[in-house]
Amino acid sequence: MLPGIAARRRLNRGFEALAISPDERWLYLIFQSPLAHPNVAAFRQAKHVRIWKLELASGAVAAQFLYPLDKPKSFTRDQARGDVDRSDIKVSEAFAIGKDELLVLERISHTTKIYRVRLDKRHALAEPHLNARTRPTLEQLSAADELIPDVTVLRKTHILSSDDAPDLPADLEGMVALSPTELLLVNDNDFSVEGARTQFWRVRFKRKLF
Repeated sequence: MLPGIAARRRLNRGFEALAISPDERWLYLIFQSPLAHPNVAAFRQAKHVRIWKLELASGAVAAQFLYPLDKPKSFTRDQARGDVDRSDIKVSEAFAIGKDELLVLERISHTTKIYRVRLDKRHALAEPHLNARTRPTLEQLSAADELIPDVTVLRKTHILSSDDAPDLPADLEGMVALSPTELLLVNDNDFSVEGARTQFWRVRFKRKLF
């Protein structure tokens, strides 16, 4: 059973990014947005999302990490269409390229970014931060820029931004690595309500991603 703190997720902002380690021992879960913990104000203002590393056999949380979100105005295509704020940013996909190493897809609507991040055990958070009663919450600390000594933040390495690739469309939400130098991306067609079609894009890199 997952920790009860998962119930603090914002409506429709639960686990969208899931990845299994290559040895199939671990499942990585990334909340789509900061938790609304203890309230909606924390969700709207927090600058980090939680990553959970679960033991696949038991479902127990083995470690928790804090992933830093980019600044809203750095999502250029979205900013050009009107003001955006922190609550617009979402983590929509993850892919494990090794044990405790992930590619993470971070987005609003029109701009999509991909980062590589290593879940170094030195950055794992103390166990009390899985308890919904712990105060201040991670989201409160994040919103106030007051992370305390036992709260360390993961470092991420930039891989791709759709702002630098005009051929890439809006609403990219899916990702898989075809090889160390190729990613396959897919858009969200939103059930084709507005006529969008599901499409795939293969992106090649000059250097190996892993």
